[in-house]
Amino acid sequence: MASFLAKIRRFLLIPVIFYILLVFLSQGKRFERFHQDPFYLRPIFMTLNPFQKGFHFVRTKSVQTFEHYFWLQGVWEENINLKTRLGQVGQKLLILEELDRENERMRTLLGFREQVPWRLMAAHVISFNPLLPFHLVTIDRGEADGLKRRQPVITPQGLVGQVFRVTSDSSQVLLMTDPTSAIDAADQRSRVQGLVTGHVTKAKLNRGYALGSLEYFRQNADIEEGDLLVTSGLDAIFPKGIPIGRVTRLRVDKVNLFQTADIIPEVDFLKLEEVFVILHFKGDSPKGESHNGVSPKGDS
Repeated sequence: MASFLAKIRRFLLIPVIFYILLVFLSQGKRFERFHQDPFYLRPIFMTLNPFQKGFHFVRTKSVQTFEHYFWLQGVWEENINLKTRLGQVGQKLLILEELDRENERMRTLLGFREQVPWRLMAAHVISFNPLLPFHLVTIDRGEADGLKRRQPVITPQGLVGQVFRVTSDSSQVLLMTDPTSAIDAADQRSRVQGLVTGHVTKAKLNRGYALGSLEYFRQNADIEEGDLLVTSGLDAIFPKGIPIGRVTRLRVDKVNLFQTADIIPEVDFLKLEEVFVILHFKGDSPKGESHNGVSPKGDS
């Protein structure tokens, strides 16, 4: 019987203790307005305070960590979107810049076309392989457009070459730098005449392989470095006065009757995009030019 009462006593002790704690806590609320705690609650608060602080710290840090993670996730997604939009804007700017440059070239070509008395056909370069043994470019005009072999091909900067092979809708142009090319030329300043041929010599120049030579002019001829060479019109293939290139070096050979000059073409063939084919001419020089050639107007 005594053991049974002891078990009952222990069983009832736990609820009694919780009840006393609740009473103390409820009594403590009455003193909160006076900003002080009852003396009998202070040991309990002092005991529970470290656990409350620890729980608050863990809870706060957990919330901050999750908030920071989701914030970083949002920033990462926003960064990806901004990079995508920036790439699209950059691509549009490149397209607009290319269109602007193309429009500038078209304006230059149109202005040039109005300056010359020849009948011209505009064409785009669609193929160019500088590694071939022959210096050829392919353009998007052919027999259907009135093109024929040996018609001159030019740009606002100067002479390109002549039509070499024609199909129904495209043509190949033999460049003036090809070793098989030969053009009657004259020094614009002194009017000394000679023959410009293609030159295959490699040189450390901005235009690489694109060289030519002026040959068959006298040893005492008045030719200087920097002189501009133009077509003479005597070969009946090219109109008179088209710029060919500038003399860069004179090569004097005292044994031969003639001397040779290296020239750099006025046209940069590595930047060739649009050309004009001269369909018909009557041997006239360009408008406003008296044996002076066509003044260069920048890259086409």
